Amino acid sequence: MNKSIIDKVDRILNSGDVKITLKTNNCIHFNVRGDSDVYSVIFKKNYNLDKAWSCDCKAFSLHSNMFCSHILTAIKFLSKNNHLSK
Repeated sequence: MNKSIIDKVDRILNSGDVKITLKTNNCIHFNVRGDSDVYSVIFKKNYNLDKAWSCDCKAFSLHSNMFCSHILTAIKFLSKNNHLSK
C-alpha cells in the first residue's frame, strides 16, 4: 500500500468523516466522505473476505479486486473503535 493512500485514510479518520449508518447481525453500512463525495461502504459479515466489502466509488468499481481508500478507512475505523469483535 502506498503512502498517499495511508495518508488519505488517516486524514479521513482524523476529520471524523466516517460514520456507521446501519449495523445489523449480518452487515455494517458506512458513509465515508472522500475527496469529492460521500461514499457508501458495506461490510457483509458472513461472506468471504474478497466479497465482504463493497464501495460505490469509481475506483472500487474499476478495480473491484482491490480495496479502495474508503473501504480501508472503514476497516481502520472498525479496528480502532473495537467494532470487529462485536
